[in-house]
Amino acid sequence: MIADLYEVLIRGWPSTGARVAGAAATAEAFGAQAGLDRLDAIEADTVASYQPWWAVRAHLLARLRRDAEAIEAYERAIGRAEDADVRAFLQSRRARLGGPGRAV
Repeated sequence: MIADLYEVLIRGWPSTGARVAGAAATAEAFGAQAGLDRLDAIEADTVASYQPWWAVRAHLLARLRRDAEAIEAYERAIGRAEDADVRAFLQSRRARLGGPGRAV
């Protein structure tokens, strides 16, 4: 299973990227809450400005129907996205959640 492979990778190379990807794989294998728990276990100062962490967090919060938190996480991910295509993708995901001044 992919989540198990990420565990091996993280043991050998515990980078922020591997840990974020491992949390996403955990969510796919064991559910959004399990992935969010793994994501939230990463040191906050390490991920505060790390765009992929915010994007994965937003996705998992949306899956858990925690829309207000998901919207905030999407906004942070969008603000940290350097690539226009990534930003547009995140904006489209954010728009699905609705909210003031947003398309539904």
